[in-house]
Amino acid sequence: MRYTHAMRAVLPLLTVAALTACSTTHVWMTRLHDDPRPLFQKPDTAVEVFASGPPQRPYIETAVIQSDGLSSSDTLAGLRAAAGRMGCDGLVITPADRGSGINHVSAWRGVCLVYPDTGH
Repeated sequence: MRYTHAMRAVLPLLTVAALTACSTTHVWMTRLHDDPRPLFQKPDTAVEVFASGPPQRPYIETAVIQSDGLSSSDTLAGLRAAAGRMGCDGLVITPADRGSGINHVSAWRGVCLVYPDTGH
């Protein structure tokens, strides 16, 4: 089969699109309560992540964020990035995997925590 010049130009783009689609992480959020203070976007590394329970200091749960994808590291990164964009101070995470075998989807759920005071 002969490739035309246009097909040679499009083939790399289709390959990148296919690979990107395979590694897509989906993130969505449900609001629980109003923010106790004005929130500003922050780097994902500034969001404290708690896996064994919430922090001991006072907090307000403002939203539930869920992320799913093909790997736990991607879904957790997506969850933490979304929390940072929302201005969350902390995130309590729990696994929410679905399916098994070839149909397995790595999913994580997190509760966005906002500390009433502005200090960490």
